[in-house]
Amino acid sequence: MGTVTGSGEFTVGQSTRLRATPNAGYKFVRWADSGAGWQNASRYVLVDGTKSYTAIFEAVTP
Repeated sequence: MGTVTGSGEFTVGQSTRLRATPNAGYKFVRWADSGAGWQNASRYVLVDGTKSYTAIFEAVTP
């Protein structure tokens, strides 16, 4: 449905940018964690511990 760039292992206190890019026929909907910036496909996160971020995509309907 799409890809996320910016993932990896980071040091606590470090900031990183995550970007969700939908495949053809799909659109980005939101980030599953509903944190700050959850509606934007591109967001910055401050690493403060072990976390997982999941991008939600859905098929584009004509």
